[in-house]
Parts: sequence; structure tokens; C-alpha cells
Amino acid sequence: MEEKQLIQTLREKDFRGLEALIDDYGFAICQAVWGILNHPAEASYRKEVENEVFYKIWEKIGDFDPQKASFKTWCVTIARNQALDKKRQVIRDLRYVPSEILPETLAWDEHWSSF
Repeated sequence: MEEKQLIQTLREKDFRGLEALIDDYGFAICQAVWGILNHPAEASYRKEVENEVFYKIWEKIGDFDPQKASFKTWCVTIARNQALDKKRQVIRDLRYVPSEILPETLAWDEHWSSF
């Protein structure tokens, strides 16, 4: 499917456009996501982010402006931003350790070492 036809099909919310998007641009989108979510702790989120990217393109196709960027660049930018958001979330989650799961001696030592 040609790019203009693909964009029009997506704007009409025709699922054939979504299938064509995955066929034509899926590799570039997945490459962008995998390039950013490259840490082993992030690997399990790759498919989730890929699906979020395709959904976001589906929902935001009305915002695409060919004067600002090519369609491929627009899609890869969405993928990059979604992957970076997920990476930030994973990093935040990995840094957070609830006090209930901290060993008692560690919590006790940290508390009394400050005196």
C-alpha cells in the first residue's frame, strides 16, 4: 500500500491500514523500541510498548502533518517517545524498594548509623 493510501486508510479507521502499517513500518518501529529498551530488566516490556505505539499511531493519525516530517519519521518518533517513557518508568520502579521487603538488619543499621 502506498504511503498516502495507508495514511488515508488509517484516518478512516480501517483495520487494513493498521495491518499495512505493521507490515510496512513495523520493523522500523520495533527497531526503535528495542534500541531503547535494551537492558535485560526492560526486555519484557518491548511487546507492550510496540502495541502501545501502534495504538497511539491509530489514535493520533489525525495529528500527522506531512509538512513537518515524513510518515516514517513521525511513527519512529512516537515509538522512541513511548520507549523512553517506559524506560523511565522501569528505572523508577527498580529504584523503589518498599520498606516491608528490606531486611530488618539493614533497616535497623541505616536508622541507627545516622545518630
